[in-house]
Amino acid sequence: MENENEEKSKIEELKKHLDSRSFSQPDENIRRPTGINVNDIRDDWSEEDKKNLVENPTLENQMAKKQRNFLKKFLVGSVAFFILALAIASFVLFGGGNIISSDNVEVSVSGPVSVSGGERLSLDIIVFNDNNTALELADLIVEYPDGTRSPNNLSLELPRERFPLGNIGSGDKFEQEINAVLFGEEGSKEKIKLTVEYRVSGSNAIFFKEKEYEIEISSSPVSFSIESLTEVNSGKEISLDVTLKSNSNNLIEDLMFIAEYPFGFTFKESVPRTSYEQNIWKIGDLSPGEEKKIEITGVLEGQDNEERIFRFFSGLQSEDDEQELKTAFVSSTQLIFIKKPFLSLDIVVDGSTSNNYSTPVGEIVNVDILWKNNLPTSIANVEIEAKIVGDVDENSVFVRGGFFDSLSDIVVWNQERSPFFESVNPGDNGTVNFRFNSMEFTGASLRNPEVSLNVSVRGRRLSESNVSEEVISSSKKSIRFDTNLSLAPRIVHFSGPILNSGPIPPKAEVETTYTVIWTLSNSVNNASDIVISAKLPSYIRWTANTSASEETLNYNSVNREVSWDVGAIASGSGFSSSAREVAFQIGFTPSLSQVNNVPILVNKSKVTAKDDFTGALLESTKGELTTRISTDPSFKTGGERVID
Repeated sequence: MENENEEKSKIEELKKHLDSRSFSQPDENIRRPTGINVNDIRDDWSEEDKKNLVENPTLENQMAKKQRNFLKKFLVGSVAFFILALAIASFVLFGGGNIISSDNVEVSVSGPVSVSGGERLSLDIIVFNDNNTALELADLIVEYPDGTRSPNNLSLELPRERFPLGNIGSGDKFEQEINAVLFGEEGSKEKIKLTVEYRVSGSNAIFFKEKEYEIEISSSPVSFSIESLTEVNSGKEISLDVTLKSNSNNLIEDLMFIAEYPFGFTFKESVPRTSYEQNIWKIGDLSPGEEKKIEITGVLEGQDNEERIFRFFSGLQSEDDEQELKTAFVSSTQLIFIKKPFLSLDIVVDGSTSNNYSTPVGEIVNVDILWKNNLPTSIANVEIEAKIVGDVDENSVFVRGGFFDSLSDIVVWNQERSPFFESVNPGDNGTVNFRFNSMEFTGASLRNPEVSLNVSVRGRRLSESNVSEEVISSSKKSIRFDTNLSLAPRIVHFSGPILNSGPIPPKAEVETTYTVIWTLSNSVNNASDIVISAKLPSYIRWTANTSASEETLNYNSVNREVSWDVGAIASGSGFSSSAREVAFQIGFTPSLSQVNNVPILVNKSKVTAKDDFTGALLESTKGELTTRISTDPSFKTGGERVID
């Protein structure tokens, strides 16, 4: 603190002294003149000075120059070394001698330039090492196009394979055979990618050589044909019949068919039914040479002279999306023109406008023919003909307002029986009708019964040049008759293939066993997917005693349902050949509450099946079976009621 005060007082004293009027500069601090005139000093270099400096450099200048020369030489040497190192590296990578190069690894393929889709493809792959150093731990990787399958198991996809080649010495080669089954659309180009991976001594890096092999699918493993009308009236039903056929020598699995419909087409139905949406069918497996058919029915609408294009595709189903194709085998289009007829026709069978209609055999078929004049002028002498072709009972044909000629099987409506047809005005329309029955089934003569109706309407009109010309329109309808699957359920006690026990009439609180017999017969068409089922009441016991050694009979204890999986049955079974039959035993212990009653032993029996000819789903039911076992020859009246 004292030092600070002391310094402060000295500063104050100095300040006071400097501000004093008596202050004077000490003499010793005054600078004396040098006697040199400042204006005589030059501020630049003369040419002579510059020359002397260059010719006679100072020591400092000589040192700086030597340093600059050294740096320049060092830089030039570095650049030269870099260029030399780069040249050596390039030689190592791309040059010859003992250095490895992928250009010296040759991959060659020996095989066909084309192959049929679905057929086995064999290729011989040769890997040749033209380097002076061995290829170590070499592998051949083969990447196949989508949809390729293993030739040993066509259900297995084959996206890629890896073959270990081991070490391939200098100048050596390695041969590998590869086999696969390719699928694709006819004429398509497929590529197989071949990659050889290898290592070299003293390095952990993996080197590779690639090659692509292109092959053409000469023919599709699947082909299909499409049959349909090429012209159709707007708003009228149309059918497209598709036939798929296997061209492969191998089984084709997971086959799928997709249709793309044009604008104006309304899907109605198909045989068989679609698997997804209204345009995708899962065909499944197709054996060599096997054919499968798809019939698509719908209504096409549009303006006169417009065209509509249907597109169809077939191939292998994708594993990622069950509604998509992974590999397309074949595609096709069908062009249909829309026309507006002068005289329109529609055929309605039993109220149905379907082009392919089915009805139970033996039933009466009612046919209505609807017609209309679409011209702006009158049509004279209109005549409608309906020719009946097929399995029809001629004696059953009945016509309203027309005439049936049994010699030609033609029904005719004209002005002779209806004066209205003498002149039909623009926009006039009407309906004519008739009915018939199919041929009678005798057990052997009738198989796959079918009737075709070929209807035409014609007349005459005056053209724009006042010349009489004929106008005509036609239509066709197919009618198939469903088979009659007949189930005859019965119940016995004293007879049948199974030995029964217990009292008849049944006695309260005492068990009596019965044998239930199902007999199935079939008339005109083959049928499949047949299942017969019935449920047992809660007071009935399933004994598990059956006579179904060659049949599939099951009992579900949860819902108490007995089911017989018949499978398929041929036409004529039970008539020209033996019927199918199965029997099973049940136990009945009556309760006191059932005394004097006739209890139900088996509830209604249900039959479901598919007609293989018409494609129709068949379904029927039969009534309950009770203790009134009248089908047993030894049964006596009164034995049906429970006694105490």
